[in-house]
Amino acid sequence: SFNTPITYSKYNDKWAKIQYNSEVAYMSLDYISNEKLDYQDYTVPKTSGFKSYMPYTAITSKSSPQYKLQQQCHTGLYGIRVKDGRYCVAIGTGFNADVGTYFDLILANGTVIPCIVADIKADKHTDSNNMVTKASGCLTEFVIDSSKLNKNAKCMGDMSYCCDKWNSRVEKVRVYEKNIFKEVK
Repeated sequence: SFNTPITYSKYNDKWAKIQYNSEVAYMSLDYISNEKLDYQDYTVPKTSGFKSYMPYTAITSKSSPQYKLQQQCHTGLYGIRVKDGRYCVAIGTGFNADVGTYFDLILANGTVIPCIVADIKADKHTDSNNMVTKASGCLTEFVIDSSKLNKNAKCMGDMSYCCDKWNSRVEKVRVYEKNIFKEVK
């Protein structure tokens, strides 16, 4: 994840060779930088860990940043829409993050899920902190391709069932000062 120091050697013009979990791995040089990325950590209200989902086809306003983001995404692991290796997720306004902002979900078990804000939950649907959806008690709403959604998540109605590591509540949300719509090209 961002700001993690690594030791690497250049493998070729596009890839670096790194040590990862005592194994040799390869990382795109595009993801290696000497610059620190600023962020803000948000401690979140305690929830059950339920992680809901919404179909990306529900985003229909072609002029919205949500729609524009989906045009840059693809359907990845578990049937979740992905941009730059980050899962598309809707969160509340309490995190002060616009569509296109990078953030991490840090789970109680230590798992870090890299995300990008793909939609914003309406304040009227969230708690007084504008973080947790009142009706479901969920903090996150993953943006998915319904036809490719992980069968366990579809059966249970909860993205926590995509893999064992995700079956833990969100303890912290780390919002980075990086937004794909605000980058200087």
